[in-house]
Amino acid sequence: MAHSDDTEFDRSRLRRVEETLDDQPLLSEEALWLIRFTSDYYHHPIGEVAATALPSLLRKGKTLHPVLEFFAVTDAGEHIDIGPLQKRAPRQAELLIHLIDAGGNGIDAESLGTLLPNWRRAAKPLLEKGLIMRFETRADEQEPAAALTAQPGPVLNPQQAAAVDSIRRTSNFGAFLLDGVTGSGKTEVYLHLIEDVLRAGKQALVLVPEIGLTPQTITRFRARLGIEPAVLHSALSDVERLANWRRARAGDARLVVGTRSAIFAPLPDLGIIVVDEEHDQSFKQQEGLRYSARDLAIARAKHADIPIVLGSATPSLEMLQHCRADNYTHLSLPARAGNASPPTIRVIDLNRAAADDGLSAPLVVAIDRHLGDGGQVLLFLNL
Repeated sequence: MAHSDDTEFDRSRLRRVEETLDDQPLLSEEALWLIRFTSDYYHHPIGEVAATALPSLLRKGKTLHPVLEFFAVTDAGEHIDIGPLQKRAPRQAELLIHLIDAGGNGIDAESLGTLLPNWRRAAKPLLEKGLIMRFETRADEQEPAAALTAQPGPVLNPQQAAAVDSIRRTSNFGAFLLDGVTGSGKTEVYLHLIEDVLRAGKQALVLVPEIGLTPQTITRFRARLGIEPAVLHSALSDVERLANWRRARAGDARLVVGTRSAIFAPLPDLGIIVVDEEHDQSFKQQEGLRYSARDLAIARAKHADIPIVLGSATPSLEMLQHCRADNYTHLSLPARAGNASPPTIRVIDLNRAAADDGLSAPLVVAIDRHLGDGGQVLLFLNL
């Protein structure tokens, strides 16, 4: 966090440094500011905050560019008859099948440990028979992601266009609550703003509340923007998490998408922050270092002097109060975008349509109709 040229301690009590882990600091001044702010604001030990901000491998003293151990199938292994091997040595066959599916790039040792516990015992005879091979590569020497083609999106409706224009007019810090009903096209607003940032050579950070939302978000962003986002969440392996953290730190990842811990991602050219579903309680870390990623995102945007967009169909009361106090700008998307229409809702009076085992006749007819059309039905029962 800092260094000093003198000390109040007796020099005989000091110990010499055994090894320098990194030639250059891992964390920028901006990243250190966020760590200090988090420590002060939440009254938490700064060392634990710094540990939270670093990927697991770096916390364990690994280098920023570790040498990775990979295993891949050989030509002999790719053409072997797998049937007899499955009967004689099923663990070896399972490992070989995974490597065949992975192709020439192979699978790193850590990922193999996740797929197959105790896989090294099965790998030894396969290596001796020449069916698989082992090789090493530096983390930054792996093949770059394939080039993608950006796909055009729909034309913005007047409410979406007004929201985008309002945020575009703010070149410095500004907090915008994007209050839009479900299906109103909040993500299209995000995409247009992120496109502006990418064209300016900047980076964008998008926070989502849960890992389950990440794949569909990534797929949509990848298709629309034509870039491969760096993903940061707890379901990644340590190697994957460090690789994406390293891409973000180097500025190679122009878009970072992640859950709450991604707020600490190092982004040297940060141009905008988006917090989707800002009301969601998943943005709050409840164990160890307790923090709100949404609130830290606002603080980080203010320190970086960039806009932040907070999207929600059901905004939190504190965000609405900030808008009432003119601290934040309230942008509304009251209607569904495109041809989307709201669901049909019917309230059935059971005094007129008696229920049979809890299901009224109109409900049974509706269920039969949807099932007959090949649709699905979801029933909530108050039991």
